[in-house]
Amino acid sequence: TNIAEVSLRVDGVSAVIDVGLEWVRLFDSKSHSYRVVLVPISQTSALRRAKRAGLVRHGQCMRLYTLSAFKELCPPDRAPDILCSDLSEALLILKSVGVDDFASFKFPTPPSSDALAGALSRLHALGAVLANGRLTESVGSRIAELPLPPHLARALIAGEARSVARQVAGVIAMMEVSQSLFTAGSNRRAAWDMFSVGEGDSITL
Repeated sequence: TNIAEVSLRVDGVSAVIDVGLEWVRLFDSKSHSYRVVLVPISQTSALRRAKRAGLVRHGQCMRLYTLSAFKELCPPDRAPDILCSDLSEALLILKSVGVDDFASFKFPTPPSSDALAGALSRLHALGAVLANGRLTESVGSRIAELPLPPHLARALIAGEARSVARQVAGVIAMMEVSQSLFTAGSNRRAAWDMFSVGEGDSITL
């Protein structure tokens, strides 16, 4: 479990069951959205989990995978976030401060050329950059100023132009909530029905 990797000390824990897997949020360049996938943990994470078992007293870590699986399937370290994320927002910020040559820019971990090209393509589709890669003043510069992902910032700007900025801001706020707002258990369906409308999920929000 990922809980075994946190730095917080949990008293009374002397055993850790390590399944060798973790849920990771990855950006899918084909669907232009994030998805959560189950992948093998890194060898560093496995060692960190084992240390949690004996943090406060003598303990043991039970790994539900073989030594060969540890060596062959588990990468040495977890992939950096920059390789798992959408680069659109980062490139937009760099462009807003005058950086245009991403090929020579010194990223902490250089992303692939396909990832950079895909991010620029998404920014172009939003109207944030021109075909030549230059930042647009009417849209791109404004998106860069908003503390939102580019596609949500673009929706807010479009909502302002149509005099529905308040309604769009409400939808965006709900979309940015990472946890469920509705009660778990038997009352969850009833709570959802109080707000749902037939026009779709976005209008329901």
